[in-house]
Amino acid sequence: MPSIVTEIDIPRRIEDVFSFVTTPANWPLWHPSSLRVSAGADHPLTVGEAVQEDFVAAGQRGTVTWVVRSASPPGSWTIDCTPEMGGFAQITYQLTPAAGGTHFKRTLRYTMPSLWMRMLDALVLRWRLQTESATALRSLRDLLSSPAA
Repeated sequence: MPSIVTEIDIPRRIEDVFSFVTTPANWPLWHPSSLRVSAGADHPLTVGEAVQEDFVAAGQRGTVTWVVRSASPPGSWTIDCTPEMGGFAQITYQLTPAAGGTHFKRTLRYTMPSLWMRMLDALVLRWRLQTESATALRSLRDLLSSPAA
């Protein structure tokens, strides 16, 4: 199963970062792939809660329903989904205290629904997903570093 791991240090308390990233209504503010989330996603989701997200990732548009599979505030949080086009995706956030703030690690694990999509992933999509993930974490850091945050 391919995985994309992205990490960054954020100059905010771990509790603040955890609350922000586990509130899906905030995703479109920092993740370029997240276009919209469903209503009721304005709080940190707990185990069993779900949110629908419209996205464009690596040039692919879709809608998924993410379900929270595990939550251990403020250290870790895992969601997964089965996209409409098939396959599987899981995102895990791991947060640890760091000098001056929080170390945030985001791991995306996924499977592609067909041999054709697996080949396309190896050639192009994985690189685009890695780039989008790195951009997202820089945006998150910048957003949470601003005085207004």
